[in-house]
Amino acid sequence: MKQLRSGSDITIGDCWGIGHLAPQFDDDKGISVALFNSENLTWLLPPEKCELKILDYNQVIQHNPSLLHTAPVHPKREIFFRNIDDFTLDYLRKFVQPSIRETTYNLTKEALLKTGILQTYRKIRYGI
Repeated sequence: MKQLRSGSDITIGDCWGIGHLAPQFDDDKGISVALFNSENLTWLLPPEKCELKILDYNQVIQHNPSLLHTAPVHPKREIFFRNIDDFTLDYLRKFVQPSIRETTYNLTKEALLKTGILQTYRKIRYGI
């Protein structure tokens, strides 16, 4: 079993890239991934109680690089938390709305993922 940067026995999170990994599970509502980093814990998700699909570790990592590399801190994170008790959620939302630049970046990244270019880059850059 491989150990992720957290060193935990189990890692649970959103399964980004499910449309590529197991399209039959892609319902646009979200899918979770559970990575068992210890062999003896797989009993926690028995197949008779869960709808399971066993995926290749390297494929999951390819679409979920934050499992290996910490995501960057949002530039307005400090402002958001400094004001969280003083303002409504609607007002605070403006601090985390993506800028035009961020939106363009995200759309470009999505297009690169769909064409396979980003996966090739990650294989070269990170060896995954």
